[in-house]
Amino acid sequence: MDVVYYVALFSLTIISMLGGAMFWLGRKFAQIDERFKQIDERFRQVDERFQRLEKGLEEVKGRLTNVEKRLEEVKAQLAEFKSWTEKKFTETEGGLANVEGRVAGLEGRLTEVEKGLADVRGRLAGVEGRLVEFEERFVSFADAVAKEIARERGVKALVKRWGADLEKAVEDPDYLWDKYPETEVLINDLVEANLIVEVWERDPRAWIDQPPPERDPDLGIGRYFAWQTPLHREAVKKALESVRGGLSI
Repeated sequence: MDVVYYVALFSLTIISMLGGAMFWLGRKFAQIDERFKQIDERFRQVDERFQRLEKGLEEVKGRLTNVEKRLEEVKAQLAEFKSWTEKKFTETEGGLANVEGRVAGLEGRLTEVEKGLADVRGRLAGVEGRLVEFEERFVSFADAVAKEIARERGVKALVKRWGADLEKAVEDPDYLWDKYPETEVLINDLVEANLIVEVWERDPRAWIDQPPPERDPDLGIGRYFAWQTPLHREAVKKALESVRGGLSI
């Protein structure tokens, strides 16, 4: 009886241990299944990522193809530009060579022009010397003519008689009209000595040549009176200066 009891207890113990082992195994298998599910999910996610990567790679390949195509186009354009640039450089070098040749020619011509200018300067220097000599001779001749006019027209007497009035008439012949009738006698003396003329009329039809200008103080021409010539005016002026300086005319 004890043996049976012992065997029964032992059997129950083994059954309990087997039951516990089966429960533990069941739990483990359940965990393993869960892990496999997780692993399957991870693999699915990995597959999705691979698919996305493959799609991205395809897009990248397409873009690389486009880039390669653009690079080929750029290379072709660069080759064309290089050819055009080399051609332009060649043309420019030819143009520069031509310009340099023309500049060399211009430099030669400039040298010739400079030589010509030096010759002209030398000739002008000679002409200037002759002009100075001519001017001196002309001044001497004009002085002689003025003195002769003064002697023939009795300017010395007129200077002594009319003094200040005559000096003002030398500066501006219209003084004779502005002070008329006070200057009537002076006007008559000057007209009689053929030193001045009346120029009331300037109609071109009344003159053999062109009529005198309206006024030209430098030439001794006024609106109403004018000296016969600048030399006549100069003769009177020098006579006035001589009388003021106490010199003989």
